[in-house]
Amino acid sequence: MNKKFISITILMLLITALLPGIVLGSSTTLNLNIISAPVRTTVTASGSTDPNTWMSIKILDNTQSIVLSDPFKSDSNGNYSREFIVPPNVSSGVSLIVVAGYGSNVANQVLAVTAPGSAVVPADVSEPANPVDSGADDP
Repeated sequence: MNKKFISITILMLLITALLPGIVLGSSTTLNLNIISAPVRTTVTASGSTDPNTWMSIKILDNTQSIVLSDPFKSDSNGNYSREFIVPPNVSSGVSLIVVAGYGSNVANQVLAVTAPGSAVVPADVSEPANPVDSGADDP
């Protein structure tokens, strides 16, 4: 009787420990390849979510209006990658909110819209793309 009680208790604890992962699923991640760009620039949004899940990328302007929505399905590993074009009807100086996910399982990133002809700023830049040569190594 005592061994059966202990076995049932351990089984219940294991099921309870696994339940949050089953109920909550995985969290959605979102990475943008650039953080600042003029209109009509192609941006890649990528990340991970639950495998084989219908989700969407939505872009909200500064009034929280949806300016673009793109539904798609994540792959069998939960990865996704989608390209979108910064809408031409968005004014420079506006910060767009890029939202990826489904239901309440979403991730957000900000994309700054710059003036036409301005440089695209990659998301992972820690140094300028074209650093100024000081000429110190010149003979």
